[in-house]
Amino acid sequence: MPLIVISGIPCSGKTFTAKQLQKYFTKTKNVEAIVVSDNDLIANDANRVYERYRYELYCMSKESGNTHCVIECAVPKDEAWTRNERNGQSYSRKIFDELIDRYEAPDSRNRWDSPLFVVTPEHQLNFADVFEALFNRKAPPANQSTQSQPLSETNFLYQLNEETKSIVNHILKAQEMGAVKDIAIPKTSLKLTAERVFTSVELNKYRRQFITYTKQHPTKDKQLIPTLFVQYLNGIIE
Repeated sequence: MPLIVISGIPCSGKTFTAKQLQKYFTKTKNVEAIVVSDNDLIANDANRVYERYRYELYCMSKESGNTHCVIECAVPKDEAWTRNERNGQSYSRKIFDELIDRYEAPDSRNRWDSPLFVVTPEHQLNFADVFEALFNRKAPPANQSTQSQPLSETNFLYQLNEETKSIVNHILKAQEMGAVKDIAIPKTSLKLTAERVFTSVELNKYRRQFITYTKQHPTKDKQLIPTLFVQYLNGIIE
C-alpha cells in the first residue's frame, strides 16, 4: 500500500492536509485512504519531528515494495502559535517551543524524504502530483538477500547525514561555551584546529560539500565518517 508521511511543526496543518488527501483519494480516485489493502493508501500525519522516523518508515515502505512520498506543512512559527491559541492552546508555550526546536525538516536530497511536496499558506498541495508520485511511479524493489546493496547504500547515506549533522551541532555548542581552537570531536581522535568562530551557515555549507564528495567517493568503513569529516574541515579551514 502506498505511504504518505506528513511532516511539520505543531499546528502547521498536518491533520487538515491528511483529511484533504483522504477526501481526494476516496472521492476523486476511488482509493480508500487509511484502510489497509494492497491498493489502498496509508497517510501518516503524526508529529514526525525526527528525521530517523521518516527514514524508518521509508525503509518499511521500501521493504514491502511500495511507493511513498513526504509532505511537509511549512508555516512560520508565529502563525503556528496563533493557530494553537485559536484552537484552545493544545500546546503550552514551553512544549510548543520544545517541539519546534526538535523538528527536523525534510530534505528532498535524502531518498527517505523524496519525493517531497511542500505546503505553505501561499502554496496549496497539488493532489494530482501526489497521486502521480504514488500510483504512476515504479515502487522500489523489496530488499532480499540478493538485493541488499540498495538498502546498504541508503543506510550509508543516512549515517553520513546524521554523523556530519551531529558534528556540526557539537562544534556550534562548543563555540557557544567559548571554545575556539582544538575542539574535541566525538567518535574521532582528531580535533577541529580552527582559530576562529564559525557560523552555522558556514559549517553547514562545508557539511553539504563533504556529503556531495563522499557520495561520489564512499568509504567502506562507516566508522571513519567522523574522522574524514574533521579532516575535510581542517583542510578547508587551513
